[in-house]
Amino acid sequence: MYAGYTVNLRRRLAVHNAGRGAKYTKQRLPVRLLWAAELPETRLARRAEVLIKQLKTNKKRRLASGQITLAEACPRLWAEEEKNMHKALPWDKEMLALALQQAEQGSDAGEGGPFGAVVASADGQVLAAEHNQVLLSKDPTAHAEIMAIRAACAKIDNHDLQGCTLYTSCEPCPMCLAAIIWANIERVVYGCTRADASAIGFRDENIYDFFAGCGTLPVTMQELNRTECQQVFNKYQKNQGKLY
Repeated sequence: MYAGYTVNLRRRLAVHNAGRGAKYTKQRLPVRLLWAAELPETRLARRAEVLIKQLKTNKKRRLASGQITLAEACPRLWAEEEKNMHKALPWDKEMLALALQQAEQGSDAGEGGPFGAVVASADGQVLAAEHNQVLLSKDPTAHAEIMAIRAACAKIDNHDLQGCTLYTSCEPCPMCLAAIIWANIERVVYGCTRADASAIGFRDENIYDFFAGCGTLPVTMQELNRTECQQVFNKYQKNQGKLY
């Protein structure tokens, strides 16, 4: 369970999950949110917090003590968010078309695979439009989504792309999906699926299968000198290194 104000939510979750104690809300009310079971994304947590503040004191106490679930306390939350999550933005088709244009441009130039991506701000402004450059740069990580995230972060001079939408001509591979999560991008719009990518020879689906427990990893993993490596972690934590 997670108790806390949802500003810098991921850091507070990390602190709580590490066993160092949970924070309380801004008003010091010990309102507990069943994060893993009930709140699949940050936006939903923020919406939940707004609704929790509007609850009567008795219901807040029952929620905090675990007598009722968040779903019982705020029954309209998921119905409202379900509509919002699937609501298309006015510029979605335009941005996806730009991502497709990037994919074709990069592929025709022989710079990489047929993939393009765009990062747009919450108000529909293009922050970056890039294509796959693996062959051009001799860099296996130079996927369209990675390139777009790098360019967007450079443009706003910040590693946090919260509130942005990433548009990609194909469903992101596991590496790009991880980068999207690290960048705090909460919405992705894509064209082709990973099955489509596999059909033309790319390995996306094989990696997804491994993470789903349905395949084998073509890499040998071996732990070594964990204690020595943890010393760096401990020093970072002691110096209150910034989490992201």
